[in-house]
Formats: sequence, structure tokens, C-alpha cells
Amino acid sequence: MPILNDANKAIPNFARSISSRRLSMSYQTQLPRLPVPDLTETLERYLLCVKPLVPEIQFEKTKQIVEEFGADGGIGETLQNHLLKRAKNVVNWSYDWWLDDMYLNNRAPLPVNSNPGMLLPKQNFKTESERLRFAGKLIAGIMDYKKILDSEALPVDIAHGQLAGQPLCMKQYYRLLCSSRLPGKPSDRLVQVSSTEENHAGHFVIAHNNKFHVLNAISPKGERISEPDIVDLLEKIVDDKIDDRTNPNFSVGVLTSMGRSEWAEARDILMQNPVNRKSIESIEKSIAVVCLDKPLKVEANDVNLGHQMLHGMGNSCNRWFDKTIQFIIGSDGVTGLVYEHSVSEGIAVISLVEHLLKHIEESNPEEVNFEMSPVLLPPECLRWEVESAKVKRYMDLARTGLVKVANNLDLKILRFSDYGKEFIKRQNISPDAYIQVALQLSFYKLYGHLVSTYESASTRRFREGRVDNIRAATVQALDFAKSVTIPDENGKIALNARNMMLLRKAIKAQTDYTIAAITGLAIDCHLVGLKEASKELKLPIPELFSDPSYDICNYFTLSTSQVPTNTDSFMCYGAVVEDGYGVSYNPHPDRIVFCISSFRSCPSTSSEKFAGAITESFRIMNELCRQWNRRRSSSLASCKRFISETIVVPRKQAINREMSPRSYSVDNDDLRRRGRSLVGLKSLTIESLPEEGSENLLNRKLSDARKNKKNYYLYSKRRSGGVLAREKMHHALSRQLSDERLLHLKCNIDACKNNNNHSMSEQHIGEVRLSSKHSL
Repeated sequence: MPILNDANKAIPNFARSISSRRLSMSYQTQLPRLPVPDLTETLERYLLCVKPLVPEIQFEKTKQIVEEFGADGGIGETLQNHLLKRAKNVVNWSYDWWLDDMYLNNRAPLPVNSNPGMLLPKQNFKTESERLRFAGKLIAGIMDYKKILDSEALPVDIAHGQLAGQPLCMKQYYRLLCSSRLPGKPSDRLVQVSSTEENHAGHFVIAHNNKFHVLNAISPKGERISEPDIVDLLEKIVDDKIDDRTNPNFSVGVLTSMGRSEWAEARDILMQNPVNRKSIESIEKSIAVVCLDKPLKVEANDVNLGHQMLHGMGNSCNRWFDKTIQFIIGSDGVTGLVYEHSVSEGIAVISLVEHLLKHIEESNPEEVNFEMSPVLLPPECLRWEVESAKVKRYMDLARTGLVKVANNLDLKILRFSDYGKEFIKRQNISPDAYIQVALQLSFYKLYGHLVSTYESASTRRFREGRVDNIRAATVQALDFAKSVTIPDENGKIALNARNMMLLRKAIKAQTDYTIAAITGLAIDCHLVGLKEASKELKLPIPELFSDPSYDICNYFTLSTSQVPTNTDSFMCYGAVVEDGYGVSYNPHPDRIVFCISSFRSCPSTSSEKFAGAITESFRIMNELCRQWNRRRSSSLASCKRFISETIVVPRKQAINREMSPRSYSVDNDDLRRRGRSLVGLKSLTIESLPEEGSENLLNRKLSDARKNKKNYYLYSKRRSGGVLAREKMHHALSRQLSDERLLHLKCNIDACKNNNNHSMSEQHIGEVRLSSKHSL
């Protein structure tokens, strides 16, 4: 048997050079602790989240309940003080409560309801040997990754996007392998075999034909075996000719698909038998499970492959759904995984997957030096003795139940190819915020209202941070959705600058809440903490948590998540409520892949219709941005003729020049000559300009300014080379600025407005602000 001479030769290049880089666990204790948000701010955010979801009468009642809860000396203050004390005594005050509330207390079956499935790029296996060689490389790559984890040498992640540059907590990565979720009553628990334990995990479990085999990746001498030896062991497993149909006990794995309480009862019965106990513990303590699946009996399209990842689709007994990581390799070239979600978020799983795919692509066992060893542990087929009639009945119920789950799941994979995240970035908009607003618009188009929405936001900037919720159903998103779906008196929906302004507001609200969530200031974990604090203090549950608005706010009809990958992969999961949707999305530069799920048992939902609404919403927003949000030219480009007639540019001047309020004139500004924004009045677009009109509003503004002897600030925003520049021009409304110039400015604005029959774009129209700091 070949054994690696030097264990380091099996470690990828980036891992061998890790000593010169930052080590993840050395940074762990330096991360800040998760803050306890301010109670008043949380209650204010809570009301903002409730407002677009409930009728006005109900909102007013909820507002009164919230005010009583947050009153000085009230129950809210008592619970908040308890949280502050807890935060000083534990590493992460929210983690245990959040984990129980989100996962471990949930009694629903794991497949579809909790465990996400991920489809990886399809392989072209011409023979069974090629599939086993692929599986051998996969297992060897996992052992490489495990060695890095065991030495605590995984490079620390650095935050990207919002608040980029901060180091992130890496604990999730270290829970992926050798871990499992154990069923229990009333709550499940997580277990993991540590590499420092005497009998630490050194084996994989291979599921084939509904049977589970132990494959030892460590020799009796404690050394890793090579890829060729792994393949040899896999061949022995596959050559096992025992047909699973001759022994119904081989279907034990299907029990893990049951409701958690039922599976806990069946597991307790199985564990009373020493043979069954040994088999169960071998699976639970394994590094990971590798499922060698039979080919599907239906067309291998995206939807059917998504079903296979989620629940097996003909391979359901070839799973152990409690296991954190199960890699799936079909004889037809289908590859993917299903993972138990309570241990980790998708980002850690994707990191492991991309490492493995790179290892498989670059692996060449022939380049590694080996020496022979005579000892190689043969694979062991795990045995089962199922004598209890109750367990057998549970197995029958589990098979029937999983078939019902499969038939009820309405899955749709939408590969939207009109554009991707690069176009969105060019609009100076966050792709994630853009997609979330589009999902709100899509739901509104179908149902005429918004619903409580869940989007996971990482809190890994803090020690043992997991996620909080970004609530995308905002008042601003509702306003935008109404503006592009409700026709005017002529029955038409015209895209204009006001729509663009409302889109910008919705994007900003989404972005602001995202920043609050990733900095530990969102409301969901805080509210769960306050509720749990009342239980710890043995106080009556506050009325805030029995209010119908609280139930509505936590009934997540729309459950969403961004799962970005560098490969042609996607992750899918089921809706979290019976009449809801589950939507994961993978934004690529030129396309976006959506995985949409719902349940056929609900007559009001349809994944196909929701996919159509998403497509339509993205096209509307694309057209809106193209017309009214151009980066390098004004959105008012169609009115160039009127601009050139009313604005004279006698000479070229510096964009960032100092402007004297005494000498400034609209006539000598050169911004339009450079293709930038027309200096105007943003205030005209903040209110509903077509209804209010520019003349009355402008006259009122000018009158207020003269009365208060203050300055107006007009400034235009532009982007050049990705850098935002603000050109500020002091425009004095005093004796130095004549009424004629004010009239000239107003005429320029009205000429453009009348020509295009719309208000001006927020991005391209300057802003008028009263300021006392720069008064003359």
C-alpha cells in the first residue's frame, strides 16, 4: 500500500505557505463581541418593519404596545439590562438562543425544510472507474482541507462589499467536518469529534445502494493513505453484490428524513442494540458521507437534479440527513451535496467546495512519491438489526412521507441572462440590494402587497457570529413597487425620474438595513434575546410578543439568500412556510441564477409564475436605469436642445473650482459642457413633482430663503472612473443674486421638465439646501 513519504506533499500550495499569512484562529479572540443593540432603536426599526405589512388600525395598536414596552422603567428596560449583563459573561450573547430558535427547536423534517442542496458542475464519467477516481480525488481533497483545519491554519476571511476590510470569525469552517446533528426531544443537539480526541475521526462513510460502508482514510500507523488506495477501497465497496432489496434493514437511512421527534424516538430504540449503536456512531463520527448514487429515471434537467440534491429522488435511502456534509456523485456524472444547515452558513460550505473542485482539477497522484506499506484496512459494511415493529413502521412512514415531500415541492431554476451584476454595479447600486428590491416588486406584481421577508446577513465580524435578518419589505420598497405597477388615469405605466428616485430610496433603505444587520444592530436576534430573557427571569411573556403584528412580522413568506459561487453551481432549499417562497440567487457578471421553491399544496403559490414576475421586474428596472440612471451622461440627454438654448458656456473652468457667491452666475457654469448633470433643484423631485408643480414649490423655497437670509447650496453628483465627486457651487439668494438670475434658473428647469413631461432624476439634478454655515 502506498503511503505518502511527506504528509505536506498532499497539502495544496496555498496551505503550505500559510505560515507566512494570518492564521484564522489566532484572530478569533481579537474579534469584538456582538453588541446588544439600543432598545429604543430596535423598537423604532421594528415599527418600520411592521408598517408595510399590516393595516393602519393594527399598526396604531402595535405602536401603542411598543411604546408601553419601551417606556422608562418598563419591562423592556428590565429585559434589556439582563441582556447587557449576559453580554459581559458569554462570548456571544445571541448565539445559543438564535441556534435553538432557528434550528434545534424546529421539529420539521430536515430534507427540503432545513437542509439546502447544491448542484455542482456535471462530470463526464464514461466508466465506473472514472467516477471512483473522481470520488478518490474528492476524499483526498477533504483530507487536505481537514489537515489545514486541524492545524488551525485556514487563512482568515476579510469582509467584502459593505464595510470591507474587517476580519471575520472562522468558527463555522471548523464545524463542517466530523460533525452531526442528533435528534432529541424537545430539542436537537450538535456533536463534533475533535482532532485532539484519542479516537478522533479518520474515516468516511460511503453510501452505495442504500448501504453504508466505513472507508478508513488513516492507516493503522496513523498515516494518510493515498488516492490510488482510496480508489481501490471504493472499488471493493462498489463490487459488493449484496442487493439492498434482499434486506429491508438497509433502508435505515430514510429514518433521518422524518420529523425530528419521531426520528429521535426511533433512534433511541435502535441505540438499545449494540450492533445498531456501533453503526450509528460510525456515521455520526465520520469525517463526511459520500453518496454514490444511481442515475435518475427521469430527465436530468436543473429541476430534477435540484430534487436529487434536496431529498434524493430515488436515492432517498442512500442518505443520512443528520450529517453535516454529504457529497453526492452519480454514475451519470451528476455531482453536488446536501448539508445540515445548523452547523454553518453557505459561505463556509462554498469555500470547502471550491477548494475541492480546484484540488480535483489540479490533482495528479503520479507526481507524488510513495513507499509501500503492507497494511490497508478493508472497508466495512455497517450492519443493522431492526427487530422493533415500531421502528419498521417508522421506516414505512418515512418512505411515504419523503415521496409526499418530493411531489409537493414546486421547484423552478431561473437562469436570467439579460444582464448580471456588472450592469447593476455600473448603476452605482449594490447588486444584492437591487435584487432584493426586484424580489419585492415581483411579489407585489403577483399579490398586490408585501410580506415579511428574510435575507440572511452575516454577523461574522463578531466572535462566533452567524447571521441576522435583513428585512427587505420596507416602506420605500412598497412605494417603488406601487409606482411601477399602478397605472395612471390613462391606464399607462410610464417610467420617469420619479420612479428612479423611488428606486434609489428603496435601494438606500435596503443598504442601510444591511449595514445595520452586519454590524450587529438588526432587530431579529435582539427581539429573540428579549423574549428569552423574560423566560430566564421567569417573567410573563410581554404583550409585544403575543401581538398579531409580531407573528406577521416573523411569518417569512419570502425566504431569500445570496449564494455566490465562481462556478456554474446553484444552491436550493424549500420555502419556510406553507404558502411562501424560498429564493436563493447566484449573481454572475453577465447573468443571475435563481432557485425558486414553493409547495404545490398551496393554491396561491406558483414557482413558475414567480419566476415570470422576477424576469419582468428585472426588465422594468433595467429599462428604468438605462433611461434615468446613466453614469456618464445626464438622464436628461433627450432635452439637450433645450439645455443648449438656455445655458451658455463662455469658457472652460475647473470642476472643483472655488466659487464666489458674489460673482457666481448660472450662465458661466460648464458642467453641461462636460456632459455632467444639469444644476437644478432636487427639492422639486422629493415631493411628487407632477402633482405639485415646480413653479409654486420653487417660489415658496425662494421666499423662505429670502426671509431667513440663508444660502442655497446647489451641487451635482457625478461619477468618473468609479470615484464619486461632488461639485459644490455656492448660490447666494441675497442682494448679490438678482431676481432675473433666479428666474433664468427656474426657466431652465421648467423647459426640460415640460419637454419630457416628467420630473428630473434625483441623481442628475442638483440639490438645494438651506445652510446657515455659509450665509453671506
